[in-house]
Amino acid sequence: MRADIPIGRIMQKHNIESRREIVEIGVLNLKNSAFGKDCTVLSRIYRIIHDKKTLIWINEMFPLDDRWSL
Repeated sequence: MRADIPIGRIMQKHNIESRREIVEIGVLNLKNSAFGKDCTVLSRIYRIIHDKKTLIWINEMFPLDDRWSL
């Protein structure tokens, strides 16, 4: 499986019906993260559920700083 193929596309190709369940949403202050030495991030944790079982557990983090300004 290639890492650059979106999860949704893989699931669609294999006709996997699923739903997302948000577990937690919050703002975190990270020290020495991949985003930099000190960084505030928006965090979202959710599960992709198939047949009442967790298929995938995802934790997304988005930095809250000026790198995203338009």
